[in-house]
Amino acid sequence: MGSMSLKKFLLLSLALLLGVKPLPSAPIVDEEYPVVILGGGVAALTAAVQVSQAGFQPLVITGPKPGGIIVQSHSVRNWPGEIEISGGELADKLQKQADACGTLFLHGQVIDVDVSKQPFVFTVQSSENKVQKIRARTCIVALGALPKLLGVPGEQENLFSSIFTCAPCDGMHFKNKTVAVIGGGDSALTEAHYLSNLAKKVYLIVRKDEFRTIQPKYRDSVLSRPNVEVIYNTTVSSFQKNENDLTLTLSSTKKPLTVHGAFLAIGSLPNTALFKGKLELDKEGFIVLKNQQETSVPRIYAAGDVSDKVYKQAMTAAGDATKAALQAQEHFGNHLILQTKSPTTSIQEIDSMDQLRSVISSSKKPTVVYFYSKSCPPCRSFSPTFDTWATQLSDKAHFVKARDTVADEIFEAFNIRAMPSVVILDTKGKPIFEARGAELEKVPAILQHPK
Repeated sequence: MGSMSLKKFLLLSLALLLGVKPLPSAPIVDEEYPVVILGGGVAALTAAVQVSQAGFQPLVITGPKPGGIIVQSHSVRNWPGEIEISGGELADKLQKQADACGTLFLHGQVIDVDVSKQPFVFTVQSSENKVQKIRARTCIVALGALPKLLGVPGEQENLFSSIFTCAPCDGMHFKNKTVAVIGGGDSALTEAHYLSNLAKKVYLIVRKDEFRTIQPKYRDSVLSRPNVEVIYNTTVSSFQKNENDLTLTLSSTKKPLTVHGAFLAIGSLPNTALFKGKLELDKEGFIVLKNQQETSVPRIYAAGDVSDKVYKQAMTAAGDATKAALQAQEHFGNHLILQTKSPTTSIQEIDSMDQLRSVISSSKKPTVVYFYSKSCPPCRSFSPTFDTWATQLSDKAHFVKARDTVADEIFEAFNIRAMPSVVILDTKGKPIFEARGAELEKVPAILQHPK
């Protein structure tokens, strides 16, 4: 994949994940912390728990993907103590644990780093474009990775319209339709598993003659599904968008494959661009470790997909993060920096139309319904914004949430096919505004200045 393709993809990803402008929240002013953790996934949250339980209050800068890439998995079967759990639920448990231990969270994107001297300085831009500098005596980098692209004709122009990288985010578009999943590893199996519950037909396109998986039983269970078909020894050389479908040119046959949508699951690129020339990286961009989890710069540690290109498992990321936190604790000293945590708002979860009608009838204000999935990274990115609205606009409206796996009736009633989505209902339950994607930023204005 060329540098231009990657650049375009990053811009598209950030536009998708950071396109919502919430009301300004109570800022964490420029401050120095004993440890700053970069990332929002399993590694970052595990490190936060470890640091917090040691009596120090870390700051986690979540980035645009709170929960990390594991939230895309609806079935995690190799996490200790859980026979089966969704990635979203696992991330939620870790975040709640870290929060209960005293961890501070800042929802923003690190746009610059200075690790040339101590304390280290991180420039952070929030989704409402507020820029602040955060100082840290130690840092744990757990930024994860971005999905790779094929770099073939027709890919860029159809990305996020007919070609996607997250089945839980966009799979609802393809209910009872035909889709293709491209990839031969565990992530491809996970995508296929999820889509097989929605789509009429799922083609799995695998470059080699077998899958690269550490979970053969899971592979067999996915491939045994009647609507899943594998095409081995095949690559996709181009995509062609037609009026209602997508044509894939395949290397193994002269006959193209026509589907309604395609999902890429071909690996990832470590999110280490910020550290190029500042930390030692290998030729693929992964952070090079020198002493256990320590990087080439003392007091900066790394864990998870930014430094592990072999195992890439939640369990190994958690183990590495624990080691990184233990190493970092040696440098914290005796000065604890404690902040007052912002109050959190408990937002009612609804799962039926009867429950929604009850909410509407008992409220004299409009009702704002947030449609989301725990397995949808854009939803996790938007959720802190919605929570902020619920706190700051509680005098204007009543805020509720509806989750895809338990609120099918509500999703169908409002014809919700993409997430995150928000619907504003008047006091009689009539929709007065619907928004998704970039349109979400209009919600506060609608509530503050109703027509």
